[in-house]
Amino acid sequence: MDPDTPVSITVIEAVAETEGVEPAALEPPLYDVIETSALDALFRDASGRSGAPSLEFVYRGHVVSVSGDGDVRVTPAHPAASTVNDGLASD
Repeated sequence: MDPDTPVSITVIEAVAETEGVEPAALEPPLYDVIETSALDALFRDASGRSGAPSLEFVYRGHVVSVSGDGDVRVTPAHPAASTVNDGLASD
């Protein structure tokens, strides 16, 4: 991940790439699902810190995992999760 790119932009690009669409085509927009400024603030300068945060949430039927170093993974959500509104994943 480019350290100058906000994590929210990396998430949008990763989901769009997974779906084979342009980032602008994603509906609902990420900011309607998660507070993007808080997401960016959480991971700003987190790389290399001890106890760096990690976060997982559901967006457009995908589980989005953001690791402490800002690495973003997009995987299909569990079938049962597709009936739940997008948002923070829960156990």
